[in-house]
Amino acid sequence: MPPSAFVNSAPAHRAPAYLRSGLSPPRRPRHSRVRHAFFTVQLRQTFFLPCITPRTTPALSYSRPIPHATLSDSGNVQDVPEAVIRAIESSRQLRHTVQDIAARSGLSVSDVATQAAKLAALTRTPIDVTETGDLAYRFPSNVRNLLRAASLRAKLRMTWQAVFPPLYSAARLAFGALLIISIVVTFVAIAVLGSAASSSDDDRRSSRSSVMPVRFFAPDIFDIIWYTRATRSYRAEKPPGEMSFLEAVYSFVFGDGDPNEQFETRQYRTIAAIIRSNKGAVTAEQLAPYLDPTFRDGNVVDESYVLPVLQRFNGHPEVTQQGDIIYVFPDFLRSGTSSVEFVGPVSPLEEQLLSLTRATPTQSALAVALGALNVLGVLTLGAKLATVVAVTPDAAAFISLVRSLYPALAAYATSFVLVPLFRWLRQRRVNSAIRKRNAARRFAAERMARADPEIRRKVRAAEQFAIQEGSSLGNVIYSSDKDLLDQKNLQQEIVDDFDRRLKG
Repeated sequence: MPPSAFVNSAPAHRAPAYLRSGLSPPRRPRHSRVRHAFFTVQLRQTFFLPCITPRTTPALSYSRPIPHATLSDSGNVQDVPEAVIRAIESSRQLRHTVQDIAARSGLSVSDVATQAAKLAALTRTPIDVTETGDLAYRFPSNVRNLLRAASLRAKLRMTWQAVFPPLYSAARLAFGALLIISIVVTFVAIAVLGSAASSSDDDRRSSRSSVMPVRFFAPDIFDIIWYTRATRSYRAEKPPGEMSFLEAVYSFVFGDGDPNEQFETRQYRTIAAIIRSNKGAVTAEQLAPYLDPTFRDGNVVDESYVLPVLQRFNGHPEVTQQGDIIYVFPDFLRSGTSSVEFVGPVSPLEEQLLSLTRATPTQSALAVALGALNVLGVLTLGAKLATVVAVTPDAAAFISLVRSLYPALAAYATSFVLVPLFRWLRQRRVNSAIRKRNAARRFAAERMARADPEIRRKVRAAEQFAIQEGSSLGNVIYSSDKDLLDQKNLQQEIVDDFDRRLKG
């Protein structure tokens, strides 16, 4: 039912005059509206917190502290990205703003705002509202343990992060051990099939479908393993980063992961530090050594490479009177600490080239030799299985067993050849692109270091656009973990001061 129905059904003497006359409601005086807007702080969060009320609102009749945010039934299935947790743990600040966490984690400001609010709700973290209108989270030092206790999903994620490294190491060792097992099984099967064929009768030996005894000379795999262990004792102790031979087999086939997996995080963390050190206003030339600029004949084709930074950190372009474009990031002005990280001379941020394996040359050569031996053995075994004929029930059972194992042996031998080949072809293409990007970043850094007149003009213009306000958060005017009545006197003083400034 619309609100007008309740108004019309009420007695006429109880309705306001402006409703009876059909006029619009009277507007609140401007200074009252400003005061109300100034002190009604809307906390845009995922959980409820009471708002600061103006002095015209009657005092609350209770004096108990405001309870913390209460977890909903779905709280145990919520989680917060690991990057946010690490950004909070890596800081020694007592108060954390969204901008602080975004700068240390490399995540976007909007994502961090959502995740910080979620983390505060899960861990029941107090929130401060400052004079500048910023929210400062007072996350405790044991925020990880609190999140683990409050969220089942976070607990499962942290448990998986703890058990994954040993499981991954065990998988690498198992894959390397499979090479040894495959070679042993293959050559044992070849020897048994050859022995069975040599003991058959003369007619069977002369048949076209029979298998002639074949002597296959191959090195003893156990001698190879013993030799590698024996020679290891004559060398110095293995460095901490050196892998074992079984791990080297896995490394040769599947590689060791992407060395640039965390490059984007380092990239945006560096860019955030650059923006902060320049007080929120930068040029494209200042960001080019850390992004992917495109040059043609020594000139920048366009500045579209800055768009991801604008989107991530809520920046916007400004045009100077000379037609230069300056990029302003207001969110990176204030911080929970009074100091801002200083960024030294420009040095390009380069990606690492992909490598086929981190194994030593000796380990790689031995892995290639054993892999080739395994492939040769599997091919020989396949040829024997295609022509062998069982002469006894035991031989038939053995041949059936070998045939059931042969697809797995062939798949392992094939992967040992094709996977490194595909990785090598892809690596050439990826490394070519990495070299081009690194060269562009180095050229951008050299161009910035030369500082031609055009770049100097744009940098001076950016300094004019730099936000001149203080970088501190200011005084706290509201805390979620304190009684509203205890903060009433402080609010009253702020209201009086605001009224004096408004009238003056």
